[in-house]
Amino acid sequence: MSKEKNIYEAKIKLSSYTELISIITQMLKSCILVLELNANKDSDIALMLEMVLQLLPVDEFELLDRISEIAKVESLDE
Repeated sequence: MSKEKNIYEAKIKLSSYTELISIITQMLKSCILVLELNANKDSDIALMLEMVLQLLPVDEFELLDRISEIAKVESLDE
């Protein structure tokens, strides 16, 4: 438990940045779907979530995975 009252911390182990961005993307898509099905159609929340989804740097996360793999190989070579 954190030093702050009633604040808890959880760690999630993932195999790659690509897996992380995939999980975030799927969670946002699920939120958008639920909002579209259940929310007031005048609400802009689904639209904002769609914009956030478009702003996610998916290509950059894939690049981070490649860089991480190269760094691992180079550290093994040393």
